[in-house]
Amino acid sequence: AQGIQPRKGSEAPPILWRYQWPQKIASQLITDKNPHGTISISDLELAGGLLHLDVLCQQYDTRERTILSKTDNLATLYWQRKGSATSDKVPPHLLRLF
Repeated sequence: AQGIQPRKGSEAPPILWRYQWPQKIASQLITDKNPHGTISISDLELAGGLLHLDVLCQQYDTRERTILSKTDNLATLYWQRKGSATSDKVPPHLLRLF
């Protein structure tokens, strides 16, 4: 990707990826116009965090490596660090995959 520089001292090229959620998922997002949706933005952030780790593992040999994945979503950050969520909805099912 043009304009994106690798971390100083890194030999690995930067990865830039983007994913558009399928309409079947996007239509279930809880919004002002869809208050009865079943998926929250935090659910999608958590799923995106899982996809991010999968992209890294597909591109690099991550065996015996510590991976730091940052997010600006506090619910996602907390769930990932804790490894669990007190809910019977989406987060606990996704956290089993981490």
